[in-house]
Amino acid sequence: MVYREGQNRVGFAAQIDRKGGICAETPKELSDEELRNILPNLVQGLGELRNQYLVYRKRKPQPIPADEHDAAIAQLRRMGVELHEPTGKGRVPTGRDPKLVCHVWHASAGDGFRSAKPNE
Repeated sequence: MVYREGQNRVGFAAQIDRKGGICAETPKELSDEELRNILPNLVQGLGELRNQYLVYRKRKPQPIPADEHDAAIAQLRRMGVELHEPTGKGRVPTGRDPKLVCHVWHASAGDGFRSAKPNE
């Protein structure tokens, strides 16, 4: 996907899913200031397409404070998600070694999710 404003062009790595949703990653070389200038117009243009969209920037993982971590786990458990302790550090889980088990999917799936479309 290419964002164009005047003579300036910025390429975003983007994908469109089966339902027409757009997922776009911001370029790594784009500064925070440049991104703040581009995003309002980009969001307006994507909103006019009437598709759901997500614009994101990859960053290095950051540690989560213990109190936030514990609060998130408590909330997930209230939603019916059971957490299992990892069995091996640095090992990628397989489909037969799930880390999360959701017992009440329908009750938890819609709670807290919002549309990426503006004004909804």
